Amino acid sequence: MKLLTIFLVMFISIPIFAQQLEMTVTGQTTLFESAPDQRWLIVKIANQFRIYEEDFTEVATFDLGIHQNDVSWLYGAARDFDNDDNIEVLYQVNIDGNYSVFLRDISTGQIQVQYSGNSSFWYYCLCYGYLGNERIFVISRYNMSLYNYDLSYVYRSEVQASDIGDAEHSNILNSLLNYPNPFIPGINRNSGTTIEFSLNENSSIKLKVFNCRGQLVKELISDQIFDKGIHTVIWNGRDKHGSLLPSGVYFYKLQVNGKIQLNKTLILK
Repeated sequence: MKLLTIFLVMFISIPIFAQQLEMTVTGQTTLFESAPDQRWLIVKIANQFRIYEEDFTEVATFDLGIHQNDVSWLYGAARDFDNDDNIEVLYQVNIDGNYSVFLRDISTGQIQVQYSGNSSFWYYCLCYGYLGNERIFVISRYNMSLYNYDLSYVYRSEVQASDIGDAEHSNILNSLLNYPNPFIPGINRNSGTTIEFSLNENSSIKLKVFNCRGQLVKELISDQIFDKGIHTVIWNGRDKHGSLLPSGVYFYKLQVNGKIQLNKTLILK
């Protein structure tokens, strides 16, 4: 506790030299997950970024090259996204009023993902986190003419998502999709998105929705028998408590006679 107090006083007392950055889109926290069971803190001291563990053990020091002074959001950092054991940082920059998103390897300086904004489109990261042990993030394009998000890109690492079950496609299942996708969560029970699946024979069905951290947010079907044919289930974008879920990527898991199929959808507000 004493170390924490000294550390916080340092940031408060020398704001000219130390800038504590917001790590999430909402700016509600500066600690974020670098792994499913680990959290990191990133700060900017003078003209250098530093990563600390929760006990303030330093993990790494880095800069972002030509983007160093233009960073508007640091969404997160992890070791790692592409299986080379290096740390990658996901961040947004604001250059001349235009927003772009980058994923950079801080060891090599290589930019691995890049979406550059301009007067027509701005880019934001709407979700960063984990589905089990699998790293997930979503970059969305904001159309400056339509004043809405018109396109989204979902990225996932090669680590198998462990806590929602290994996906194993069933020959009994013909298709699994949802529409519209992306969708805006509904204000009534009949709006939102429609999840559609097609069965080749009568089957036992379970259907659950998870967030990008692998947490169960809604159980839509609980061990029911469905006849052969096409079936639809409406999900209004609310969780199991009836609350509207925030923008981000979500995964719905359909279990057909014990075999699992996964698909993803995006909530936009």
